[in-house]
Amino acid sequence: MKAQKFELKTPLLTAGRSTATLPETSRTRISLKFLAEGGEENLHSHTYEDQTYLVLDGEATFYDSNDVSTVVRCGEGILMPAGTRYRFVTTGDGPAVVLRIGGTTADGWAHYLDGNGDPLVLNPGTPRAVQAEGEFWTINGVSKE
Repeated sequence: MKAQKFELKTPLLTAGRSTATLPETSRTRISLKFLAEGGEENLHSHTYEDQTYLVLDGEATFYDSNDVSTVVRCGEGILMPAGTRYRFVTTGDGPAVVLRIGGTTADGWAHYLDGNGDPLVLNPGTPRAVQAEGEFWTINGVSKE
């Protein structure tokens, strides 16, 4: 396997949310989430995957299975050990950009479970992403192409 370089860049949204898949291996999955609104709003867990969320811009609030909240602001992160039931949404004055890094021992996505332990249906009801034409979020600010 070769090293894979990637850029922290995703389309700028005016509504909804998006997930840009970055390089992955059989044991690590990386994605960049842009949350103009919403998030991963349904309680869920990953039985074989530890996940780290790093907030690169804005603010997101994570909730555990008892609805206890943890606010994670720009420059902060949160680690979700495998099996932790959680959900999160953007809660700041503007959008949030979140880098997600997951380390797994499982193949595929079958270990993603909803709050009841059933296979997860990914984010039903999340508002449709509306992209700002020709604009992108980068770690250095908004760029136009």
